[in-house]
Amino acid sequence: MVDIRIGNLIIRSDRECWMIYKTRILGEKSKNVGEEHESVIGFYPSLSTCLDAVLERDLQGSEAASVIELLEEVKELKAIIKGIKNGIY
Repeated sequence: MVDIRIGNLIIRSDRECWMIYKTRILGEKSKNVGEEHESVIGFYPSLSTCLDAVLERDLQGSEAASVIELLEEVKELKAIIKGIKNGIY
């Protein structure tokens, strides 16, 4: 099984597909305050489509104030994705 963290996202695989999980710390309304919780946000047939979804999700949630900042975020995330694809990450 693959288990790769990119920020608050985790990429995992099983024999059938690739999955993206989002992590968050449970708040005051939970019995387990302060614990990390994972929830599935997507299933993908290949690593490539999974990594494309990570990039798209990151861009949609970006707090960049300009196109230049957004392009820098894309550049950084693409470098991480390239490293994953090349087995470096």
